[in-house]
Amino acid sequence: MKLSYHQYGSGYPLVILHALFDAGDNWRGIGHRLGENYQVWTPDLRNHGRSPHSHIFNYKILAQDVLEFTIRHQLKSIFLLGHSMGGKIAMQLTQTHPSLIKKLMVVDIAPRAYQQTYQTVLFDAMFAVASRSITELGEADRLLKEKRIPKRLRGFLLKNLRADHSGFYKWRIYLDALHQNFDRITANIEMDQKFDNPALFIKGEKSDYISEEDPIEIKKTFQKATCTTINGVGHWIHAEAPAEFTQIALTFFGEI
Repeated sequence: MKLSYHQYGSGYPLVILHALFDAGDNWRGIGHRLGENYQVWTPDLRNHGRSPHSHIFNYKILAQDVLEFTIRHQLKSIFLLGHSMGGKIAMQLTQTHPSLIKKLMVVDIAPRAYQQTYQTVLFDAMFAVASRSITELGEADRLLKEKRIPKRLRGFLLKNLRADHSGFYKWRIYLDALHQNFDRITANIEMDQKFDNPALFIKGEKSDYISEEDPIEIKKTFQKATCTTINGVGHWIHAEAPAEFTQIALTFFGEI
């Protein structure tokens, strides 16, 4: 699959993989900043952003998409950064194509399976928006609010709405496919192969995506891994503390 993307700066290649319901252009600010030191690529994963849609959606096929992306753009021995779902895709790539990755940075996710606790409410709200003829983002926001979606999450989700040629707002994500494959999104990554290159796992202090036990399991596969916590933030670390997040990335990836 040919992924849409944004590219910033020049230098050693750094590929950033976004989270579920996110898109590459939401990393624009950090992309520009890191682009002062690296050649930064922020692809839209399948069923997200401007990339093509498909009913097939699992970590192996998502990792294959990223591999094909690097081949198409002649990227070799890359720095790889993945947030949440993007972090799991990055970890999947360490199992299938470890030589592609010189350094790995995973943001607020572990390779284990996660409980599906909030998806019913979330998808119900998003399908409610999809069922309406909405011509103003404020109308979509009110509908999500009625479904008890928190304000910060509403703002994030609304970035996925785009007006069509008739002026009606539609989800640019492939909502049906993401809903049908949600159990695959929350599934674990099978970590059969050791990854010997440097790896950094970042946890948000207020997030529960990385538990106290996870670093022990992480280091069984990522033997050179370090784990650090950014205080005062939740799951969306790069949005809540962009300056600190960027500095950590610069320090970890370093100079080539």
